[in-house]
Amino acid sequence: MRFTSSPRGARLARRLVSHRLDEWGYPYDSTPNETITLIAAELTANAGAP
Repeated sequence: MRFTSSPRGARLARRLVSHRLDEWGYPYDSTPNETITLIAAELTANAGAP
């Protein structure tokens, strides 16, 4: 998947990652889910930053 380096792209990436982690056995409120979701959102938001 491709996401734009914008607030919307970060939000979509965060939702996708969190949903997939939940499917793989890491519930939404678990520490691994929250941490990895945050990392994905930051990477997406900062991807186009100089």
